[in-house]
Parts: sequence; structure tokens; C-alpha cells
Amino acid sequence: MFNLASLRRGLALISLSALLLVSIVQAQTGDFSRRDLLENIVQNIVLPLHRDFLRQTETFQAAAENFTANPRPPALASLQDEWRTTSLLWEKVAFFRLGRDTVPLHNRIDNGYPAAPQAIDGLLDSDQPLDADFLNTQASNVYNLRAIEYLLFDGDWTPNEAIAAFARGQEGERRRQYVETTVAMLHQAASELWDLWSPAGENYAQTFVNLDDLRNPNETISMLTAAMLQSVQAIELNGLALPLGITTGEPRPDLVPAPYSHISLDQIRSRLEIIQQTFNGDSDAGSLGLDDYLDLIGATENNVPLSEEIDTQITAVIAAIDTVREPLSDAIADKPDLIHGIYGGVEYLVHLIEVDMAGQMGLSIAVQESDVD
Repeated sequence: MFNLASLRRGLALISLSALLLVSIVQAQTGDFSRRDLLENIVQNIVLPLHRDFLRQTETFQAAAENFTANPRPPALASLQDEWRTTSLLWEKVAFFRLGRDTVPLHNRIDNGYPAAPQAIDGLLDSDQPLDADFLNTQASNVYNLRAIEYLLFDGDWTPNEAIAAFARGQEGERRRQYVETTVAMLHQAASELWDLWSPAGENYAQTFVNLDDLRNPNETISMLTAAMLQSVQAIELNGLALPLGITTGEPRPDLVPAPYSHISLDQIRSRLEIIQQTFNGDSDAGSLGLDDYLDLIGATENNVPLSEEIDTQITAVIAAIDTVREPLSDAIADKPDLIHGIYGGVEYLVHLIEVDMAGQMGLSIAVQESDVD
């Protein structure tokens, strides 16, 4: 697949100005505390999300086992609903791809690339063992969340045809085994990811907070800002520009992020929600976020606080998404002006983060790329 990341001025490494001395001095004075900001985000947003994701994958696994033991329409509908819930929650968890330790586990769950239908069908038709030991030797897009989406959803299936695909003969048995194995693998990866962050495990939560060092260009504020930028660029490029045809010359609605379940816009909305929540630091225990850091250094845009401009823009894009009542793949054909408007809103948000936010904070941002496997 064409690597869209190369289209935007070095997405793999974005070099902005060196840390500004005035920002360093301001960040250490007054009532503002960078450490309190990070503690709020990590303890009250990151950890609860990872714990919730682990619990959701456990529920998803139970639904998979229930369906594979007795493939009936209500069980399949329940399993599909659990996939949707898991996927939307993952969009929030995936935002916190922070540091090298998180990358391998994130790639096992969703490496950002589409599922591989031909490879998946080939495995179904083969006599290869569909167990975790074998699948772990394959590219992750034959066993990750996107692969499971392909296995569970097919727009051409009637409910009876869907059940038949899972119930008939050896083919159905292998499809059920494939689903049960891949959902169990997903739950295992979620468990390992929770153990990485958990205070009772490797406690990366505290390690991440302790990484913050104003003299270090890889300090954690930079990493959070980079996560915002990378996430919004992924929405701009992979989520919208590619299926709209902006980068290919003609619309490709088949290349939307969730082509089989038709929840692409819901996924984009979910990612924007966690970007906004993290930016504002909104949690049950506090509201200290990156917006407060921008206010501290007096960052502005269009004669208003930059924090307000960014927050307003995210809200506007979410509101525009909420006006679309059909799958993104259909809306590209039926309401192209509306989807282009959403794309324009995301494009402006990229500018606000990449140029204004990072520039006025004086950050050097290294954006991590997914491994291509």
C-alpha cells in the first residue's frame, strides 16, 4: 500500500524550533506544574482507558466463545456489536502510543494498515493451524482488529448467509476457529499493554511522567503534542484524503478506515474525542491539560488564545461529523461537499497543532511511524 505518511513534510520526523528559554522559565513558575499536568493525564485518563480496554476485550472474547460454540444470528449480532465497541474504545487507547515500549503492542492490536483479505482467505482455505503460535508468525493485519472486522462483517451477506459462512462444514469450522483465536490474541495484547502501564506491572505510567525534562527534546510534553499531531494527520490523510481521492486523483470509498463495519466516521469521532479530552485534561479528578500550558506561555492565534482556537476547531469538526447520517463510503458519493468540509476542518486542525501549537511551545517533535509488517 502507498505510504501516505511521506506526503506531509517528513511525517516521520518533524523538526521545529529548539525549546524556548522563556517557555522553560514560565513552566516552572506560578501555580502551574508540568508534573501535575502529566499526572492528571496519565493517572486519570491513560490508566482508566487501558483498564477499560482490557475489560472490553475480555467481554469481546466471551462473546466470541459464545458465538463459535453456537453460531446463531443473535450471537453473531452481539459479537459484531462487541467488535464495534472494542474498536471505538481502541481509537482512544491508540492515541497513547507514547514511547518505544508501547509500539510493538500497539502494532499487534492495530498497526494502522488495512486488513489483508486475500491473505486471510488464503489462510482459511489452507491447512495451516489457525492458532496463536502460527498467526503470530504472520503480518499483524491477518490477526489484528482490522482482520477481525473482515472476518465478522460482509456487506453482501444476508443474516442467513453470514451464519452459513460460520456454520457449514470445515470452512465454517475454520472461520470460527480463526475468530476465536484472533479475539483471544487481541485480549492477550490488551492484557500485556495494561501490564506495561499499570502501577502493579511495569509501571510505564510513572516512567512516562518521570521522563519529563525541559532540557530533553524528547520530553513528555513533546510526545503528547506529537501524538496529537500524528493522530490528526492520520485522520486527514488515511481517514479522509485517501478515500476522497485527494491523494489518488479519484474517490476510493473502499479505502475508508472501516470498510466492512461502516463505522469509519465513528472511529474518527472517537479519536477526536480523546484528542480533545487530553488537550483539555478533562477527567473526573481534574482539568489540567495542554491547553493550560499554552495559556501559560500566552500562545494566541487570530487574536484569541490558541487553546481556545484548537478546542473550538475540534468541536466544530465533531459537530460536522455528527451531521452525516450514513457510512463514510456512501457519503463520499452522496455528500462530497460535506465530507470535503470535514476534511478542510481537519486540515486546519493539523496546521494549528503542527505550526502554531508546537511552534509557540518551542517543541522539537519526533513522530513515530507504525512498523510495516
